[in-house]
Amino acid sequence: MQSITEILRVLFDVPLKQNEIKYFRGAVIESVLRNKPYFDAKEIKTDLFHNHNEKKDDLTHTLTRYPLIQYTQFGGKAAIVAIGLGVQALKAFLEIMPGQLQFNNRVYRFGILDEFLSIDEITQPDVLQYYQLTNWIGLKEDKYALWQQTEAFRERISILEDALHGSISRLMYCLEPSLGNVTSPVIYDFLKKDVQAYKTFNLNTFDLIFSSCYVLPGYVCIGKGCGLGFGQLAKFRKN
Repeated sequence: MQSITEILRVLFDVPLKQNEIKYFRGAVIESVLRNKPYFDAKEIKTDLFHNHNEKKDDLTHTLTRYPLIQYTQFGGKAAIVAIGLGVQALKAFLEIMPGQLQFNNRVYRFGILDEFLSIDEITQPDVLQYYQLTNWIGLKEDKYALWQQTEAFRERISILEDALHGSISRLMYCLEPSLGNVTSPVIYDFLKKDVQAYKTFNLNTFDLIFSSCYVLPGYVCIGKGCGLGFGQLAKFRKN
């Protein structure tokens, strides 16, 4: 099994905290929609930037798909990660991006610090791969209630592993639609649980390290809120 996908990671000279990503995202989307004719001329769908149905006037109808453009931050700087079809859309935005970006009652100089285009392959090597997952919103309300009620640590980990399997499967089916059953990951270490602001409310997030039999792309996000930088994947070097 092998799937090849382009992934473009762009780092901007804009200071950004996790709880500010939604404002950064909103400012970028506003800029994109102001220039919609430019994208239409290139036959690029602007809904890739926000994952909502543009046929609805208020953009409240969410499209049920894995976000191919994700807003995040690396080292306290704003970043956008584009996957597959999202790469062409992000490249088009970079051609016309404004020199300034306004959000959260401030105006920022909007320049590029770094960009990296990679060709990522979803493969199954002979050795296990290890990943660190940060700020992952993996449990729905009912599963979190079950997790809280469960006393045995191993059983709690099992609940998280089931949810993690779902999050990884969603990513992998996006990259390779013809993929069969995805082998379940195994949590190697539980780092912490936290509560973080998500949109207008708070949700529980988890940091953990897990093993997988797949080579997964780094710095993409999985789980709920992955379009806003939650659930960021990174390779982990096991000593």
